[in-house]
Amino acid sequence: MEAEIKEHEVEVHDKVKSWLNPEMCDLYDSYRPTYTDEAVEFVIQKMDLDSQHTPAGTSCDILELGAGSGIFTKKLLEHLPKNTRLIASDPLPTFLGRLQEKCPSVTTLQCKAEQIPLEDGSVKNIVAAQCAHWFKQPDAVNEILRVLVPNGRLILVRNERDTSCCFVPQMIALWNKYRGNTPGWTRKECTEAYENTSDFTKLQYATLPGPLLKGSLQTILKNVMTTSFLAHLPTEEKEKVQSEFASIFFGIHENEMITIPYTTDVFYCSKV
Repeated sequence: MEAEIKEHEVEVHDKVKSWLNPEMCDLYDSYRPTYTDEAVEFVIQKMDLDSQHTPAGTSCDILELGAGSGIFTKKLLEHLPKNTRLIASDPLPTFLGRLQEKCPSVTTLQCKAEQIPLEDGSVKNIVAAQCAHWFKQPDAVNEILRVLVPNGRLILVRNERDTSCCFVPQMIALWNKYRGNTPGWTRKECTEAYENTSDFTKLQYATLPGPLLKGSLQTILKNVMTTSFLAHLPTEEKEKVQSEFASIFFGIHENEMITIPYTTDVFYCSKV
């Protein structure tokens, strides 16, 4: 199956539109953390990749929703069995362009979770990393159910900064100051649509050791500014915000290495 990007306008949240700017897309791709081998292997273990269980007419073994610039996609490819049929989707053509640069063998599809242009019962596994908070419910869960085969698997993956790190609670408080009405990850809001339906098995949950974000203060600040509602700000406001975040690390030399640990949360269930 050949890789393709269908460049057309897909309606997205206003704060997401910052990543239509190639420079902001590059910033996101360069400074967001990746995923550990342990987490990716755990996700694959929860999938059904047995070719003997593949119904006729399936479009792919795995559909990745909200694949972004391919940070999770690239790690997934490193661990998947050969000949696994993977489609990576995202609403933004800038993200899909970057994904194809890194993963040229992957088929891409420009769409959002609420409108998946695939046939009913044509996908064995759906995975969504770092994006479930953007899904509009119940539209997304209904669409996911539509395209999954019977007993098809759904897996949600989320890197979270570890609040045991002394810097992280202060960072979260400052993010919340600027969040406004931008959708954010909370377990209740992002998983209740899957927990409140009899069409899925009970949603299970695991927390695994996540990646470490290591770098100078400037590296940490660039990571901070990949947050959608901060990337959306005018330049002068961004400079003010960066100064506020920099104050959290007061006393640390500009070139001193800072480490921000993450955990990786994985939620998984099957279509009944």
